[in-house]
Amino acid sequence: MKVKVKIPINPFVKDLRSGATDLALMQKYGFQSAITLHKVIRNLLVSGTLSASEVKSRLPEGWKIWGRDSNSLLEQRKEVEITIRKAQRSVPFGRLCVDDSGDFCEYQIIDISEAGLKLRPIQAHVGETRQFKIHPKELDDVGAMSFSAECRWTDGSTAGFFITDITPNSLRELQKLIRLFTFEDF
Repeated sequence: MKVKVKIPINPFVKDLRSGATDLALMQKYGFQSAITLHKVIRNLLVSGTLSASEVKSRLPEGWKIWGRDSNSLLEQRKEVEITIRKAQRSVPFGRLCVDDSGDFCEYQIIDISEAGLKLRPIQAHVGETRQFKIHPKELDDVGAMSFSAECRWTDGSTAGFFITDITPNSLRELQKLIRLFTFEDF
């Protein structure tokens, strides 16, 4: 699940230009992760509000730097909207699969959170709801879980699903699974 957050552009840019650390910016503007901070910086860079030389040392390795002219619409607004995830995605340590109870097919979980999961290889249509079951046989402490999920996006072989219905017991098992068998994805 994603939520929109608004931050004031001018104070943020002033703080950044004055040399505020990433941690100070995160605390002042309520960012939960450095990734969110870097997305804001990248948006301001793309809009032309910040220059590449101002942000080059702040962006993670591999993030491309490009910009637009300084007359962009974003620069004229008083605040910028960013979209952040409410539930952090996690990647399974090993191969973790989910069964589609309608097709009796098994799909590999690419990443998972309390809100959804990304599967491969799967044929799905945006808006389609599926019933899934996870049986983590490798983990004695985690029981089976089932839930309904709606396809939110697909590229033909991979699809992202948002969990729409899950029992409290299945949610507890899902939380245990995430805690014991995954690591956070950035």
